[in-house]
Amino acid sequence: MNRAWARAAAVAIAVAAAPASHGHTGNELKEFAEAAADSTDYAYFAGYVTGVINSSDFEMCLPPGATRRQAWEIVLKTLRGYPEILHQDAATIVVASISVAWPCNTDGD
Repeated sequence: MNRAWARAAAVAIAVAAAPASHGHTGNELKEFAEAAADSTDYAYFAGYVTGVINSSDFEMCLPPGATRRQAWEIVLKTLRGYPEILHQDAATIVVASISVAWPCNTDGD
């Protein structure tokens, strides 16, 4: 299976498995994300993603030196690349995006 299909499958499985929080949908988050970078809508997107990462009940393993902007770009890449999940809960999409891009090391290293 090529890498793109593996990522798509992982995102779809992670989104489907996570409980919904009944907040914004991926469609709404994508609209905020695609606003001009100096707009209040984009600031809302950036703050939302940062807030989900900082307050998530799910373990996320951001690598040392990773920036907030990198996390925002990862989420935006998911929102643009997987239109079939945009009706899902936005926080769930954020967690799935970050977890797939930066999986936790589970082999004890």
